Amino acid sequence: MIRQKKPQGRKGPKAKTGCRTCKIRRVKCDEGRPACQQCVRTGRTCDGYSIWDNPRLPLPPRTHNSLLSRPLTPSSLANTSDDERSGIEWFMVNTSAKMPGVFESKFWNLLVLQASWSEPAILHAVLALGAAHKCDALIYNSSSDAQLSGCPEGLQRTLSHHYSRAIALLQPYLAVQSKENLRVALISCIVFACLEFLRQQYQTGNALLQNSFKLLNDMRPQCGGGTILLTPGPTSIDDILVEEIARLDIQATLLGHGSRQRYLVDSQPLSSIQHPDFRTVRVARKQLDALLCVVHEGI
Repeated sequence: MIRQKKPQGRKGPKAKTGCRTCKIRRVKCDEGRPACQQCVRTGRTCDGYSIWDNPRLPLPPRTHNSLLSRPLTPSSLANTSDDERSGIEWFMVNTSAKMPGVFESKFWNLLVLQASWSEPAILHAVLALGAAHKCDALIYNSSSDAQLSGCPEGLQRTLSHHYSRAIALLQPYLAVQSKENLRVALISCIVFACLEFLRQQYQTGNALLQNSFKLLNDMRPQCGGGTILLTPGPTSIDDILVEEIARLDIQATLLGHGSRQRYLVDSQPLSSIQHPDFRTVRVARKQLDALLCVVHEGI
């Protein structure tokens, strides 16, 4: 099939601005946040914005350390208080590293941070989770007498304020259920579930996890029989969301909570692996996901 003779963008020099995905594809990027519409429309992961980046400057190689070393002065923080900026810093340095455990997570290390920059509902959900994590850390590291007193009152007020604010800001997204709105609601719901699990409110956390499945089912079809397909390497925003929900659900199930959801890992069959040789940590994690899915089905 002969294509129409139109792609001037691909013939010209590589763009100096825009997300990294559009630059590689040599297409015009609208530089939207957290993901440009060019990537959203085609189902790709917009993998070029570091959340502190000036969208008009060329993108440097993105690493966790360089991300943290940039000043906390993006334009989207203009209306935030000093306490909120401090909360964002805490989340970036501590919470986003704790939540995924020992493995890298595109949900916590990339998607949540990007989304919080343009979606106030997610930003307040992130601030609430960060406050809950900080409270947990303070209690864990304090004396026995201080542990009995629980979370400091000021920190508890901060948590409640951002939690309530996030829920209020989510209402318009739930009223009009477009795919983009469902993504915002789903990201927030995952963050809320983790917050409740962190506070040891397992029943509430599990209810939020089930709501995440409902949002996911509204957003994308399953692969038959109610089974959710896990891809070996997430390549889109939806893949990242599915991966995070599945891992959270499997962990909850192993601890006596979670759902009866079935998962299918698109990877090498376990029966064919006699002497596994994992070239990377990501490959090892992929097979661990497959093993956990088998265990999950047997519980």
